[in-house]
Amino acid sequence: MKFSIIIPIYKVEDYIAECLYSVIHQTYKDGFECILVDDNTPDDSMKIVRQVLSSYRGNIQFKIVHHQENKGLSAARNTGVREATGDYLYFLDSDDLLPEQTIESLLKTCQNESPDVVMGDFELIGESDNVPKLNTQISNYNNQVDIFNAFISRHLYEMAWNKLVRKDFFLRHELWFREGILHEDSLWSFFLFYYCQNLKICFSNTYRYRIRQNSIMTDPVNTNRSYRSCFEIYSLKMGFIEKCVLFQKCDQLIKYMVDEKFSLQRKMVDLGINNEEYVLVKNTIGFSYILKKGLSSRTRVKIIISSFPLNIFKLVLPILTN
Repeated sequence: MKFSIIIPIYKVEDYIAECLYSVIHQTYKDGFECILVDDNTPDDSMKIVRQVLSSYRGNIQFKIVHHQENKGLSAARNTGVREATGDYLYFLDSDDLLPEQTIESLLKTCQNESPDVVMGDFELIGESDNVPKLNTQISNYNNQVDIFNAFISRHLYEMAWNKLVRKDFFLRHELWFREGILHEDSLWSFFLFYYCQNLKICFSNTYRYRIRQNSIMTDPVNTNRSYRSCFEIYSLKMGFIEKCVLFQKCDQLIKYMVDEKFSLQRKMVDLGINNEEYVLVKNTIGFSYILKKGLSSRTRVKIIISSFPLNIFKLVLPILTN
């Protein structure tokens, strides 16, 4: 099988060389391609890329694609997919690293099969309490419902990186990254694991995720943009759930979406978002859902509180935040 590693590049001049060398030093030597998408980066990232590749004499096929304007991470990944010729896609962020045995370990996990998705475990470079972990002991999922339930139960992390995704599966279900938003991985993984029917888990650390204080996700300037993205993602998930009547099929999905709803409403309060927008969210997952079997008391309380008008929600919010 041929693999396509896709690396979007934007303002990573301090990290891109180390990232590329981690690809070059893979123990898997049968050849694969690495697509570097220059998202019109204004720094010296691409100069460093050319310097690193100028001395490379191996069998990895490197390909550089340029955007004429900055389009964002989602667009860069989508461009990489369109250029990819591999059977499997692998997304690598340009400030992160691959352990030397990443590709070899993920391949062994396939065991000569062709699962829709293979995902590995990862380690952090830096410290953070907010990074979701791989939280399962099951190595082989062969049921679509089980896979989706594992995701909405937070057993499978939602980040797009460190996953081998079969390209024909990606294209068949049109799993393109939504452009122009932050937190795109949350939406992408929701659909990835909904459609996935065969999932393999590699419990080795096959990725090194760097925690950066000056990254897009930690920049305070993006606070409002982050909220707008969360609002759009929540609306798209709810629209899909209602269209497919998923609450009736997946009881665990109620807790997942109640948590998403409650988190979004808290952001609204913090940012002083207008009441009209709040009402649109409030009117989803109403009081009737507290009668569903299997919900925890905390989830039932969240359903009730999140159905209150904005002024009352503000008053009772501390019940669940203290």
